[in-house]
Amino acid sequence: METKTLIEKILTEYGISNPMQMKLDNILYGEGFVYNEEKLSTHQGRMTRDMESGIGKITVNSDIRETGKKNFVIAHELGHHFLSVGTQKFCRESDISIFKSGSEDERKANEFAAELLMPTEWVNKNIHWNGNAINLINQMAKTFNVSFTAAAIRYSTIGDKPIAVIASKENRVIWVNANKKMRYKYVKIGSEVHPESLASYIFNSGKTYSDIRCIEPEIWFSDDKSYKQDRANFYFYDGENYDSEYNEEVP
Repeated sequence: METKTLIEKILTEYGISNPMQMKLDNILYGEGFVYNEEKLSTHQGRMTRDMESGIGKITVNSDIRETGKKNFVIAHELGHHFLSVGTQKFCRESDISIFKSGSEDERKANEFAAELLMPTEWVNKNIHWNGNAINLINQMAKTFNVSFTAAAIRYSTIGDKPIAVIASKENRVIWVNANKKMRYKYVKIGSEVHPESLASYIFNSGKTYSDIRCIEPEIWFSDDKSYKQDRANFYFYDGENYDSEYNEEVP
């Protein structure tokens, strides 16, 4: 059964039809799990089940303070329960926080968690463009009680406004996710972030940056074929310019 169909079945079974009704506790208890928080030195979440008693336990690292992130970890562990046969799963930070995890099981659990907490139909119904990408993602995170990062990744997968999420580590791009509305999508994995990007500023200054700033698309998408074609047309047709819709830096 594909993930979306499975989620629809679960939501129907538990009588959940809108974000206000999303109570993970009900699903946990209904599936025979108790919830626990404790300090996990090497993992963010854990799912275990005693074969004799049938009682399961989902544990979340107590160092996680943000409710939205806790919810995603819980939903991720529930994903392991619904998607695979087994009595235990131990999930590291990289399994949950890295969108395109190297493990197929972890990728599927992340997809399950995103669809459970932010079903496609609910996003389309409840989330509307309100001026810029940052405001939209903040609205989505609040509506679905998830982290900003989870909301951004989800919208960059299914949203109807052009948004891409570009993740970088140690000054280099590690993954990119862009929805169908984005004209430019390709960023070379492993490439160094552009010195004029906000990511470069953060890496080199050690400071955070919360303001919104418009930048040229070449800062991220200079290797994209569509961008190269647009640049060629720009120079060929005098006076043609870029559509400002694609010039906003994404989170």
